[in-house]
Amino acid sequence: MHVTTLTTNFASPRGKPRAFPLGQYTLVKGRNAGGKSSLVSTPLRLAVSGSTDDVAGRDDVRDPQLLSQFLSMTSGELYAHATFDGGGQAAWGTVRQPDGTVKHPLHEPAAGVDPERALPLRAIRAALLGDE
Repeated sequence: MHVTTLTTNFASPRGKPRAFPLGQYTLVKGRNAGGKSSLVSTPLRLAVSGSTDDVAGRDDVRDPQLLSQFLSMTSGELYAHATFDGGGQAAWGTVRQPDGTVKHPLHEPAAGVDPERALPLRAIRAALLGDE
């Protein structure tokens, strides 16, 4: 099972959604600091597992205040939706409150999808670093 489409407004200057079609294997390339992780890895992990890695040097990030750095200045909403080849969907989202705080995120996992099998990046990294 794999994600076929990621729809998100992460790192969007005006908070407008963008859809990324994904295959079973998808290569994302671009220059250093070009936003590859901000556009694909972070929202994809959030949609599928409800947390992400490598935000403020931390792993397994769920803290809405840390994730608020991805909020557009013109949009108070931040979201990521993933569609799987079997038709299942997963979603993650949060909203900036009028007082500037960020609401606790809502995560809706896809039924029957194991996030670690769908996105085994943490397990691969742990194996490469000798943590497992």
